[in-house]
Formats: sequence, C-alpha cells, structure tokens
Amino acid sequence: MRWRKATQDDAVALEALIESAYRGDASRAGWTTEADLLGGNRTSVDMLLETLEDAGQTILACDDAEGLLATVTVELRDGYGYIGAVSVRPTC
Repeated sequence: MRWRKATQDDAVALEALIESAYRGDASRAGWTTEADLLGGNRTSVDMLLETLEDAGQTILACDDAEGLLATVTVELRDGYGYIGAVSVRPTC
C-alpha cells in the first residue's frame, strides 16, 4: 500500500470509492454506510475537482494492488484541522 496526494486524474476513481463506501448496496459491506439514512449521491466529480483545486484542502489516496483502496480529505480551518470523507473499499 502507498499513500499519496490525489490529483485531478483521480476524480472519477475517488467518486466511485466514496459512493461505494457511503451509499447504495455496496456500502453495506463496510463500516461507513449511510445507505439506510440518506439517498442520492454523497459526492460528485465536480465537487471533488473543486476540493482538489482548493489550496486549504488535500485529498489523500491509498493504492493497493487492486487500485484505489482508501481516501481521506484533510482541511486546514481557522486554528484547527478537519478530517472528512474517510472512505475505504467496503470489502476491506
């Protein structure tokens, strides 16, 4: 496994991973499911591209032999850091 800073080229894979971790039937295999609480999309490629362009936020991506395994967004806010969108491939 290897952690790295995500790029705009990762946006489609990031969207797929985050959606599978939080929404829909695939998310029920993991620990972050919101499938029974909320409907619709958790994020979009456009939202992710906006985050990737924001100098105050960083999306980290973890790859394994199968591809994108996990992601997390870290953000510098006024006087503190924020961690969000923690996502792991549901089957892991």
